[in-house]
Amino acid sequence: MTQEISFRASFKHAMRDKEKLSIFPSEELLCVPEHLRYALVFSIKADLRTLGVRVDAEFVREVLADNQWMFTGSNGKFGKHFRSSFKRANINLADETVQRAGRIFRQYIPVLKKTYHMELSDRIDWEDGDFGDRDSCFWGGSIKARMMIEENGGGAVKIYKSDTYCYTLGSSRCLVLPWSRYIILFNAYGTPIEVFSKLLGQHFDCRSMPVRVESIGEHGEMLYFNGDAELLYRQDRDPDISYVEFDISCPSDGEFNEWREDRGY
Repeated sequence: MTQEISFRASFKHAMRDKEKLSIFPSEELLCVPEHLRYALVFSIKADLRTLGVRVDAEFVREVLADNQWMFTGSNGKFGKHFRSSFKRANINLADETVQRAGRIFRQYIPVLKKTYHMELSDRIDWEDGDFGDRDSCFWGGSIKARMMIEENGGGAVKIYKSDTYCYTLGSSRCLVLPWSRYIILFNAYGTPIEVFSKLLGQHFDCRSMPVRVESIGEHGEMLYFNGDAELLYRQDRDPDISYVEFDISCPSDGEFNEWREDRGY
């Protein structure tokens, strides 16, 4: 437990200090993420069926899981490695199958192979759209959620297009809330949430897992969680957590206006 508290404290300290990071993903992080791996699985299954080869999805997943290193793309020979992986299982893939897999693969890898200039902050103080989040409800009907997040120890992780860290060069962001001994990342814009979690995991030497997050209470709809969320933790075993609830009270108009004036937003 001490390790978990230490990790959460160090993360919150980094947000308070507006810590700036330049991270190039390790080879491990250049793997195709889970949702694209599923796309590969079902694409391959369909193509094999047209060739009269019937395999179940679990078989294809196992072949891919045993050869995750090939997804790094570091040597530019994806097609060769992909084909040979199935050949070892006595399946000869057609050129069209390999090409289709390559197209799916290329959707993601070029995005990952670069240095990410990130900033952690305990302030959600940018203008609507500065970080790929144009028309986010937290700058519209749910604007009070920004106060709810900040006042409960949260903030944001922002990604910039360069190391000048200028808001005019913002590209993407996710929001942050501490929960129990953990850190929750949510509402990512511009970059998939799992990329945020893997990059931060590399920097903080922690692990991540997907969770479903919900806001409850009288004004639960104000703190809106948009899609996937990730839980960051530092321990040997995955925590037995799949669902997280936040019960955070919504400020009155007077409290919100006073807070906004104090922050200069």
